[in-house]
Amino acid sequence: MFIVLFPILVDAIHQIGWAKSIKIITPFFLLAVISTLLAWVSMVAFLRRKLVLWSNEDPKAENTLLGRPQLYPARLTHASFFPEKYHYWIVYFLVGVPVGLRGRVGTVVSIESDQQTSVTNPFYSFVKRIFRIPFWFRIDTSWYLHRGDGHLTLAAKLEHFLKERGEDPKQYPYAYLISIPQFLWWTKSPISYWYLYSPLKELSGIIMEINNSYGEKKNAFCRLTKEDSSSHEKVKTCEVFSAALGKGPDGDQLIRFTSSAPTAKYYKGSWEKDIFASPVEKVEGGFALRFMDPLDPAPEKGGPLHSNMTLISTSGKPKISSRLFSVAPPIDPLETSSWELVSFLLSWSFVVPVSIGRIVVEALRIRFRGNMPYLNKPDVKKGNIPRNASETERGLEPFFRLYLSHLVKTCRFPLEVIYTPAKSLHLHPMSMRSPVKTFTSAPPPTLLIQPLTPQFYTNILKYPDAKTGAISEMENVPQACDPESQRLWASDPAMLQRLIESAIDSPNTEIAHGYIGGVIASIAPEVKSLTVYRRTPVVVFPASPESDKFSNPLAASLTPEGSRAAFIRSPKSFTGLDYLFQDSESNVDVVDMRKEELTKITKNVIQSGSTKREFDVIICATGFEPLGTGLTRLNITGKNGVDLADVWKTRIISYLGMAVPGFPNMFYLCGPQGPTVKVNAPTTVECQAQWIFSTLKSLRKSHIDCCEPTLSASQGWVKKLNQQWNNSLYPKVNVWEARSSSGKSEPLWIEGVHKYYDYIQQCQAPDFRGFVELRPKPSASL
Repeated sequence: MFIVLFPILVDAIHQIGWAKSIKIITPFFLLAVISTLLAWVSMVAFLRRKLVLWSNEDPKAENTLLGRPQLYPARLTHASFFPEKYHYWIVYFLVGVPVGLRGRVGTVVSIESDQQTSVTNPFYSFVKRIFRIPFWFRIDTSWYLHRGDGHLTLAAKLEHFLKERGEDPKQYPYAYLISIPQFLWWTKSPISYWYLYSPLKELSGIIMEINNSYGEKKNAFCRLTKEDSSSHEKVKTCEVFSAALGKGPDGDQLIRFTSSAPTAKYYKGSWEKDIFASPVEKVEGGFALRFMDPLDPAPEKGGPLHSNMTLISTSGKPKISSRLFSVAPPIDPLETSSWELVSFLLSWSFVVPVSIGRIVVEALRIRFRGNMPYLNKPDVKKGNIPRNASETERGLEPFFRLYLSHLVKTCRFPLEVIYTPAKSLHLHPMSMRSPVKTFTSAPPPTLLIQPLTPQFYTNILKYPDAKTGAISEMENVPQACDPESQRLWASDPAMLQRLIESAIDSPNTEIAHGYIGGVIASIAPEVKSLTVYRRTPVVVFPASPESDKFSNPLAASLTPEGSRAAFIRSPKSFTGLDYLFQDSESNVDVVDMRKEELTKITKNVIQSGSTKREFDVIICATGFEPLGTGLTRLNITGKNGVDLADVWKTRIISYLGMAVPGFPNMFYLCGPQGPTVKVNAPTTVECQAQWIFSTLKSLRKSHIDCCEPTLSASQGWVKKLNQQWNNSLYPKVNVWEARSSSGKSEPLWIEGVHKYYDYIQQCQAPDFRGFVELRPKPSASL
């Protein structure tokens, strides 16, 4: 419909004129936007504004939470004292939620996500996003603390963060999060506050999430102590703010929202500044913090939301002051009236994107004054979270990990390496130990390695070798804003150099230093982009037969023909890094039975022709028949008593890699002429099993007694496989997938499991393309 009407609309606008058309359309467009907005906010405020829980473990037990969902109207002031004086303020809007509450308040605000209704199918996931409940505000767990991990709750992420910091989560059993929510498609939050409370419900710690404009993040934790001058003469008691009946999947549950029990009006703390938060400020100094408890049962003047951050310079003088405070009482979306909520949402919701724009305007105004020049961004500090990794950087990280694992595997001294990827990749530390024993009870030396930014994975390709790259990336590059800036951190740089040098001296030098380049070359989508980063050619694994490592001509004969082509085309990386070089050792001899006939073997001597060789161990490489032998040994008999082994004796023939002509109602999994070893085996089994189950179900439903593939369809299938095979690099490679020990070449499906799945779906009911069915005879009509 749209395709038909669009040309008509364009032609009408052309006839009327663009200027006149805009004048006519603009009022209708604004009317539509305003009407939609008013309808949406009315639905949010008036319809079913109840507490709905995503989960409730024990609906019979009451749940008590510290704090309640609230909407905070606020103001942010920012003042600089030197070297340039300036001052500005902006209106600010935040949402506060108790950590531990998972659910929604009508359609006003969604807290965390409904994990129980998650789907994995891409189509249904898309449909769910399109038709999901249109919440006015959202608090999503994937935005907070460590990026990602959206399957975890806020409480679980908080516990994990505290343990990483060496803190005891039991010391902070209550927490309250205040942050800028997602409104429409806007999700940027420069700062978020996690207020942490002791078992006595007193404010005792805080986590400040600082997000700069470069996508970097710092989670600053500090303990808070009460300000003695503001201590209360009498400790305030904990009070119940309100109670709500939450509707959960297992029944209704009573939720009580309580206040804290503060002993002072103000609490203070501090943390060192190690994030590039502003383009005009250096990475130095520290912040002095001063807070009021937002959950105070009886907040005094200036509350309940009040925080003051003062940047203290290295000389000890206050440099910048930022103050966030309430300008009106917060709104409880569960308790407030519908009309009051409508007025509040229309007045404050659009403050979220506008406030960010105001910050940009003020930054540009400071920039164009010219008294405070902009500084180049340094690399992110250790402990902070870098920007999100690009697709190329994510693709390179596993190969760097494999390369590092190989270095440790071939290391010649005792060593344990703990490798932590760049934090934006959401991967856990990996521990690796060299095979050399210490022969003492003491543990081996430990080397910690962590790229601080995902840019490291592309930068390392610029250097001629790994040692030069590691040294250069670990070097501190002084900048105007940060005297210490590096992309790779190691607990012992000298030990890392020694580890790399140990690999340089090993017989696998070419492999060790060509491994990354060779494996990276196999990821086709990134090959073109990587050539920009690579200054010098990288040796491709495996090493060529011309390498000086292959001093033994017979050892060179064991190298797969066309090894470079095999490596680039193969979806699996080579794992045997040493066996090719074992044949060049002085105590190893190779007998090629294709050229020499084995004549005699005695207790300690093997004779081929007239040559006698003494031996301790014989390793026989006899070859094998990789495909089809398992089925042929089962004595499967088809029509007319024909055995499957006889049918496949000279050449395997099948249809779809699951059925054989002449063998009705026989289907097999993960066998000849299917994807088999060219994709993940469990994926192949799942794909074929689903197809077979669906086919059998359709046959039974259609009352079909017998089903077998036709000979012509099977021959067409083999022809299609041969076309795929001959258009690839596999025929040029002497590997088992291309040629068995008997010399037979059996093609496989090599275009991936997705195309295979799409193809076999075309051969199902109702046509059963390529199959012949034996249907029951229809009964004669009377």
